[in-house]
Amino acid sequence: SPRRRKAPAKALPRVILALMRLFDRKFGADWPPSPGVYLFLDATGVVLYVGKAKSLRRRLGQYRNARRLKRPAKMRAVVRAASRVEARLCASEGEALLEENRLIRELRPRFNVDGAYFFLYPALGLRLEGSVVSIAYSTDPGALERLGFARYGVFRSRQRCRAAVLA
Repeated sequence: SPRRRKAPAKALPRVILALMRLFDRKFGADWPPSPGVYLFLDATGVVLYVGKAKSLRRRLGQYRNARRLKRPAKMRAVVRAASRVEARLCASEGEALLEENRLIRELRPRFNVDGAYFFLYPALGLRLEGSVVSIAYSTDPGALERLGFARYGVFRSRQRCRAAVLA
């Protein structure tokens, strides 16, 4: 039997928008099962919350029932305050994590607690001076920047971060 050709993959849009009023039983069914970041925005376009998802369909589907009391108070507050949600597709979960981190630092949404526990998580820093590459890690990301290092991360494991520096 002749081999069947797969239909070419349809290119997904990089940004998807949805009105929060459509947060009904069908919400989430149209979202792709791709990794990405999502942003909850208020009526004026101010970003309230940034999150990442391994599967946008599954994660955003969880917000469908956010008004129920069983859900965390923060999730209910985000849904109550938002008027729309925007999703940005990413190639991988790792890329989504980096994009989420970048957006939180850049936009400082009121429902994201960024930097509240910065002292718990180390960051890696790289600096290039001529042909000399310096690498460092610190639990104070500002210190890396003050010393001229480009900051990468914030990582959960101090041991893994230290092992990466010493490798």
